[in-house]
Amino acid sequence: MDRKAASSFAEWKGDPECGVLLVRGGRRVGKTYSIMRFVKKSYRSYAYFDLETDARARDVLKDQESKGVLDRLLFDAPRLAAGSAVVIEGIQMIGLPRASLLDVASDGRFDVILSGSIGEDDPGIPGCNVSIIDMRGLDFEEFLWATGFRHRHTEYLRECVERLVPIDKDVLADVSRMYREYVAVGGLPEAVRAYSRTRDYSKASSVLRGLVSILEEDAASRHRKTESLKAMMAFRSAPLRLGSESPEPSDEKDERMIDGLRQIGAIEVCRGLSGLSPLSESGSWKVYMGDTGIACAMLGGNVKGEVIGHDPSADNGALIENAVACELRRRGYPLRFYRAPDGSSEVDFVAVMDGKITAMEVKSGGNRRSRSLNRVFLDEGLAESAVKLSESNVMRDRGGVVHLPLFAVCFLPDAGMRSSLLPVQSADVSDEQVCAGVRVGDDEQVRDVAAEWHWPVHGHGAAGQNGHLGDRGGLGALLVHLHQSLVLSASEGQRESAEHAPEPCLARSQTGHPHHPEHVLEVVVGGHGQHRQGKADVGGRRGHYAIEELPPELRRLGLPRLQDVQVGRVGRDHQEHDRVGPVVSVP
Repeated sequence: MDRKAASSFAEWKGDPECGVLLVRGGRRVGKTYSIMRFVKKSYRSYAYFDLETDARARDVLKDQESKGVLDRLLFDAPRLAAGSAVVIEGIQMIGLPRASLLDVASDGRFDVILSGSIGEDDPGIPGCNVSIIDMRGLDFEEFLWATGFRHRHTEYLRECVERLVPIDKDVLADVSRMYREYVAVGGLPEAVRAYSRTRDYSKASSVLRGLVSILEEDAASRHRKTESLKAMMAFRSAPLRLGSESPEPSDEKDERMIDGLRQIGAIEVCRGLSGLSPLSESGSWKVYMGDTGIACAMLGGNVKGEVIGHDPSADNGALIENAVACELRRRGYPLRFYRAPDGSSEVDFVAVMDGKITAMEVKSGGNRRSRSLNRVFLDEGLAESAVKLSESNVMRDRGGVVHLPLFAVCFLPDAGMRSSLLPVQSADVSDEQVCAGVRVGDDEQVRDVAAEWHWPVHGHGAAGQNGHLGDRGGLGALLVHLHQSLVLSASEGQRESAEHAPEPCLARSQTGHPHHPEHVLEVVVGGHGQHRQGKADVGGRRGHYAIEELPPELRRLGLPRLQDVQVGRVGRDHQEHDRVGPVVSVP
């Protein structure tokens, strides 16, 4: 099961100044599996200690004697070579900060990895360089990988979201269906594994019920007897209050109880805002579950029919809102919502993306109107950007509001990273207007791609070896054509409102037969009145275009990793020019 944390682990290991690695996260989110998979792959030898089950290791780290801690830990272990890994899991059992952990971290002989269910407000290890990675359950992209989607498929989706280009309608329908399955199953690895093997929700549901019991026990174990029952009741009632606003707890014991539920990954807290410029907290909050699969298991009912089956009569708004909240947390965004002091408007989520206050609204039902979002963004200008999540395709409307499918949050940039959401750079084109041909590698690869995306394949040709089309059979090439007389163009209204918009991208065969690649192919890339035109005629002149030069309408069609490909011209003379291989047609 691929996890994105693996790349963060590798970055940590490759940085000589990285210090100790501290992996934080709730119970059963896959910390141990991900860490040990990385360690076994990256180190020749390692030592592993689980403080929940290893009483001796726990006593060593709790001891007041803070010198020689690592030697005492490794006393009974096989001799480790310098540069080996030492993994200490369950550090919540001893708490932070600890002088003993400082001694372990500053030892210098080994790469030290600490892991535990500790809060994000924890002070860490003062006096020590610590790299922190927060882990939660699988996000939707990881869920797609676990259920058979390939990385290049999700890269295609990311490309569409980043460039604000509509997703192919059939692909959108398939991925939206998978998202409903993800909401029902959740992101806890054990449940995802059970579901991915059988696609039987009852198998996942059985696992989830067991995980609910484990979380209940964890919630109670962190408190004294007088408070443990209250913690269990708070956990059990959380699914019934999804997204419901209430005052923040004023009692210190209640705050400690809520913090304990957050640390084990049982809940997420969304804090209310009464002002957006600057951000000012209102003293209210909302509670969401840390995993929607756990929420579904606790709520019961006909999950398969109502959530996975998309029952139109079912009200799953709070559950979908919960799923969005979880994805935002996985991206590193603090959860905040906005309610105007006079109650005239409320926005589901507020995030700072690329330094801009971004208002986000979730619409999962039939009511798609966004009065509050429009008021906050368009009328009052309180937010600098706006995102509407619904069952729509990707687009930016005339008011500047970005529309994304519900599942698209997992493709948004992480907190602190520069957003790559760009304005529309060329005329919008409906899927019905576009017919594209794609060639990737050899014939077998092309047919694999076509089968995975359910695209029809036609045509034959030679497999390529090199990096672009004009040099004896490029490894990747993009062939785009218009279907008969269809032209990629903007509506008259769009043209009137965008005098300086890039010209429509035009690609056609000179003979008017787009399904015959032996004819000369002409590619025109439009942009602010300047055209780049391939002139590879029968005489042999060639033109290549870096994919970055292509407008979004072409970038989105068929190839997930377009940056690795170049576009060129093909002439009739097969002795002088390459012949295009199989064509994958997107109706």
